[in-house]
Amino acid sequence: MDNIHDDVLIEAYVRAKELNLKQDFIELLMNEMVRRCLPFQEEGIVRI
Repeated sequence: MDNIHDDVLIEAYVRAKELNLKQDFIELLMNEMVRRCLPFQEEGIVRI
């Protein structure tokens, strides 16, 4: 996933959550965001 821009990764995560996509896919995106130290929101909590 290194070739995906940070903004696109964040948007993909948000969309995946909104569309209730498979949890495995959401976790894959979330893990990549954590690896890159990007902010993400889970259950109303913004993690940075």
